[in-house]
Amino acid sequence: MVGIKRAACAWAVLAGVCLVGCGPTMQTSGELLDRFDSAQAIRSADARQAALGQIARDAATSGEADISLRAVDAITRPELRDTTAEACAEILNRRGQRDKADVMVDKIGDLAVQDRIHEAFAAHPAPMRQF
Repeated sequence: MVGIKRAACAWAVLAGVCLVGCGPTMQTSGELLDRFDSAQAIRSADARQAALGQIARDAATSGEADISLRAVDAITRPELRDTTAEACAEILNRRGQRDKADVMVDKIGDLAVQDRIHEAFAAHPAPMRQF
């Protein structure tokens, strides 16, 4: 019986590690805003742009659409802004935040890409909102 309990405990620990260590990490709005402020203070333009792109994706993953939009707005490199906005729009749409996803799509400079994404969104119902 002790062996079974040990095995069960070991399995629970391993499962817990996987649940904690796998997949995206959810962050609070405060954590994301702290990161955003730190990114804005980076002197190297390339490093600042990369940090803002990552913060935008992390904010979208965490369901913080307004922070994601703010980070995308702060990206000045058009190619990075467009790819980041597209990725964030897809994340927000999967989270059931279609209204914010549509706003994010409109941040993309390439109108053909905007149309492609809006058409894809129109073809499929928005997923149930995740909390």
